[in-house]
Amino acid sequence: MVLAFMLGRGGAVARARPPCRLLRTVHKSQLSTWPRLVPHQALVAHSKLCFDIRARLARDAWTCRNAELLRVFPRILATSPSNESLVQTLRRLIRVALHFAKLLGLALPLALTAPVAYSAGTLMPTVVEHWWELALWLAQYSSPTVMKFLQWASTRRDMFPASFCDRFETFHEHAPMHSWAQTEDALKMAFGDNWRDVLEVDDHPIGSGCIAQVYRGHIKETNEQVAVKVIHPHVKQMVALDLQLLRTFVAIFEVIPTLRWLGGKDSVTEFASLMERQLNLRTEGENLTLFSEHFRNRKGLRFPVPRMDYTTENVLVESFEDGLHFSEIFSQMELPRRKAVARVVLEAYLRMVFLDNFAHGDLHPGNLLFDEQDGGRNSRVSRSEAIRNAGVVVIDAGIVTKLEQQDLRNFVELFHAVATGNGYKAGELIVARSKGRIGPNGAIIPTKCKDLESFCTGMERIVNDALSWRLSLKKVHVGALLRQVMELCCTHEVKLEGKYASIVVSIAVLEAVGRKLDPDIDILAVALPIITQSLVKNICTKRIKMTQSTPLDAALQLFTSVQETEVSAQSKTKPVVALSLPQEPDRKQKRELQKLIAPLAFLFRGRDDITLLLSSKEMEASSLTVFKDGEELTTVTTEGELKDRVNKLVQHIGWSPDCPDETQLHNYLSPINAEELLGDVAAFTATTGQRDYVANAANVSSIIWHAFTEAERPINWAGFYFVRPLANPKETDHDHILILGPFMGKPACSRIRFQSGVCGAAWRTKSVQRIKDVHEFPGHIACDDASESELVVPVFDKQGEVIALIDLDCPQKNGFSAEDERTFVEVARVMSEACDWGNVGLPYTQP
Repeated sequence: MVLAFMLGRGGAVARARPPCRLLRTVHKSQLSTWPRLVPHQALVAHSKLCFDIRARLARDAWTCRNAELLRVFPRILATSPSNESLVQTLRRLIRVALHFAKLLGLALPLALTAPVAYSAGTLMPTVVEHWWELALWLAQYSSPTVMKFLQWASTRRDMFPASFCDRFETFHEHAPMHSWAQTEDALKMAFGDNWRDVLEVDDHPIGSGCIAQVYRGHIKETNEQVAVKVIHPHVKQMVALDLQLLRTFVAIFEVIPTLRWLGGKDSVTEFASLMERQLNLRTEGENLTLFSEHFRNRKGLRFPVPRMDYTTENVLVESFEDGLHFSEIFSQMELPRRKAVARVVLEAYLRMVFLDNFAHGDLHPGNLLFDEQDGGRNSRVSRSEAIRNAGVVVIDAGIVTKLEQQDLRNFVELFHAVATGNGYKAGELIVARSKGRIGPNGAIIPTKCKDLESFCTGMERIVNDALSWRLSLKKVHVGALLRQVMELCCTHEVKLEGKYASIVVSIAVLEAVGRKLDPDIDILAVALPIITQSLVKNICTKRIKMTQSTPLDAALQLFTSVQETEVSAQSKTKPVVALSLPQEPDRKQKRELQKLIAPLAFLFRGRDDITLLLSSKEMEASSLTVFKDGEELTTVTTEGELKDRVNKLVQHIGWSPDCPDETQLHNYLSPINAEELLGDVAAFTATTGQRDYVANAANVSSIIWHAFTEAERPINWAGFYFVRPLANPKETDHDHILILGPFMGKPACSRIRFQSGVCGAAWRTKSVQRIKDVHEFPGHIACDDASESELVVPVFDKQGEVIALIDLDCPQKNGFSAEDERTFVEVARVMSEACDWGNVGLPYTQP
């Protein structure tokens, strides 16, 4: 409306009354409709716009006046905001040097007097006390980043002395404060000169952090009690100097080649991104909104509600949350409440990281408030009720960690390997997913592990040592574990991903809270179900389609290694399929080899009419060649369609026991990914600790269904039948019956007798039934008329008796291959071992 008015009255009016001044006039008038139509931030936005316009005009005028000088010295002075001049570079370097000198000057008195304080010891405690007071006083004048480090360090009583932690833990709630006059300046900038018409703010802060301080206040219009957070003056410039100093130190450290593999540059970049986001309080308001949304239906944890219509870059207005700080209530909390709070905070953080991919990055004790409703004194409540009523409020959400989708998948897979005790696989994942480091010339230097076997074995040792204590905080020190991992990476020249640095730091901060609340908490028991959920959410349901399902090693085991000269000679007795591969294949050549051999393995398995040979020679790519009577008949590479390659080989070696004719070829051209399917089944059964057979059968049914769907293989039913004893069997009945379990697909037969259908046959014979055409099977039960073929696999108990059946139906004839059969025999084995089958023995009463 204001802009329309200006444009309608012409340039003279605009010159006479600039936009910001006009808006200020309107704001002062407090017309009845304007407070609702014009947000308070509009004044600030237009003021900044006018300032930018004036600055640009002044810069253009200066450039015109000094055009001749700029032609002579084009790079001495900047001609655009994005182009840093030599003068600006020099000014920046001088500022960084002065900042470093300041920090050095603050540290020097402590360093010089430290030997005296140490020598005094218990003989002169007042000297030691004065030394710590000096350290605390000097730290207040250091920088926001140094104070942020001291905040974290004071929580780590396992790493730093108690005297250090006792002094510097005051920074959690009472960091250095700025004056009320400076707060008024920030409020004027946010809401105008008449900010008191908008907010009523107490002039005494209720808390202060490294970045901002907080006041109690009220919104005049609604009389709502709020917390008003105001950023410290000059903190942005101070943080910028700190980050530049960190970058300089990292550049100096990385002169040592071994230290480059720690990913220091990436870690500083990630840390800088976190700190810079924290300097914009609107970003914190948006973070709080997202956290509230994520935890809307989760018990025990909540976040303040931001008032975004009153929030600017330097001022945040949010709901006022009553509660006691960690230090005030800790000594009064009974053990059940402490354990409940520890579990709530740990579980909430793990959900943030692994399920939401949006985690609070600064969960130190000063950012946790506890409800006063039971004061933490009620020890008579049950554990579940204590968890439900934990009443933890998380504040200060300026720092959050979030990973790109691919980085999240890599991180989840790595943590799942660690949590399940597979340290060797964790080592392989670190090497495989490492993106290399940036060299001096800017080129990416790929990770080349000096000794992969030794590195993976070292990771396995570290993980086994940690898991031997079930990751109890009393026994396991995360800092020590991280140090061991970093030393291992440096030794073997494996680059750690800097993108994970922010999460690792926040885990270290959170560890301190958990160590105080419940040092005996079993992290593994809390983490593993959440990590498994994330594994399925981020990996199992977002699989990249693969064209082969047989692992390379299994395919290569079909071939016998010989010298190249023997290949032709052996073909005189029967046809030879010779696999030729490079002598020392690199990673790319191995991928090509898998692409060549894995999809064709079904043609070679179980063959005694051909000879399978393998030879190595100097060559770029692998190939398959058919020899007969000493002559070369055809050669197959990775080029062309899979079906064409199959037909080319079949012309000379015929079909195989796995695929006896062309009618079953479609099952091998679109195979299910057996390796991923089995991994998913294990993830939802064996590694979750879930032992209920019904719950596991439900998840496995879904996994099977989606495995076929992703492979674009037709399937119309996938599920389980359980063998149950009959309560009152008739004389003509068997004493057990098959009862329908969890499934995917159309409604099915709820009961199947011992002598009926394909399922009954698998039960009676204790063997797999792979039926090409169900209409030709005697006694077939047609639960779904669309079914044309069927695969039934028995699940055995420890006594070797059939306890359940996996039943799959396909709407096409020859819908299942021999490879499918082998895969689901393995699924049945996993289900047998992962479930408690006791309840399945309860008698079933027939209707």
